[in-house]
This record gives sequence, C-alpha cells and structure tokens, in this order.
Amino acid sequence: EEEENEQPPTEISSKAIYDSSTNTLSLEGILVPFIDEFTGKATDKKGIFDVQLEEKTKLVFQVIPWSINVKGTLEGENISGYILYHHKTRSVEIPCFKVTTIAPLGGIEGEAVYYKDVIMKQRHLDYPIFHVEDMTETDSCK
Repeated sequence: EEEENEQPPTEISSKAIYDSSTNTLSLEGILVPFIDEFTGKATDKKGIFDVQLEEKTKLVFQVIPWSINVKGTLEGENISGYILYHHKTRSVEIPCFKVTTIAPLGGIEGEAVYYKDVIMKQRHLDYPIFHVEDMTETDSCK
C-alpha cells in the first residue's frame, strides 16, 4: 500500500507563489543547466534550486541572494512541470503560479489568481533583476 502513494521523481515539479503581504515571489524547483566551461554549452545535467525574489516595482523582481538554496541535481530530458532557467536568453519560464489577492481596505484576503506561461527576463547580466515579459491569467494550476 505504501508504494502506491509514493511518486516517482519525474512527478516532482516546481512551485511558484507570489505573496502580496511580503511582495515576494517564491520559486521552488527551478532547473538551471550546468554549463560546460570550455564550450559554453548546456549539459544534460541540471541543478534544482529554490529562490525568493523581492518585487521592486510592478512585475520587476530582484533575486534575494541569501535565499538561493540548492536542492539537488536532475539528469535527463523529462523536465515538464519544472520552472526553467534558460542561460542563453537569461529568462525564467514558469508553467503556472498562484497570486494571493488582498482588499486594500482591511487587508482581507480574497480569491487566489493564477497565471500560466509566465516568462521573466533578466535584462542585464550583472544585475539579478527579472522583468515579467509575458503571462496569461488562468483558472487554476491543475
């Protein structure tokens, strides 16, 4: 019975949650490719990271350096369901994430809003700041 509840590693996917009370975007399970230093090409092996980003202005987020946490590595091609970092375009691809909503008066939390196919781009190599380039509102992340 125990084995039926266990999920194979391929089922482990990423999670992205925006917390409006702290203006923080938490990304869990970002796949970052290892780069061959000699050729500059991405290898088949990827690092799995968690990171938090602080919202600087609307849809602009800065990585909080001390929040970066290495979770492990993944080898292979099955990367569906993961948040992906593309080193060549310096972009982050988030399949779906949840945003909490809050009433400006009284701070009452409302229904959550979900966004899918979110693309965040790092404009300058030297600054860990990402701008949301594209996103689509959706009903859920199921």
